[in-house]
Amino acid sequence: MTSISPRGTGLWVAAGIAVLFGALTIVSGGQALFGGAAAQGAVGNAVPFVLWFNFLSGFAYVLAGVGIVMRNPGLARLPWHWR
Repeated sequence: MTSISPRGTGLWVAAGIAVLFGALTIVSGGQALFGGAAAQGAVGNAVPFVLWFNFLSGFAYVLAGVGIVMRNPGLARLPWHWR
């Protein structure tokens, strides 16, 4: 019988996905908000509130991924506190 490691592979995968998704959200949102005319033109007629919400949500996902790795329940549940 094998024991389950407290820092199992599933936690690392979940944390990696959260951090990667958050980082991509920050990059794409940052380009849409702060990029040049070509980047802002590619976005089209987007609602500024939605762009800002997505950009700031990226930081929450990164914090959630860090919280998963650190086994901090407050940080790990961060994106789901907004319901």
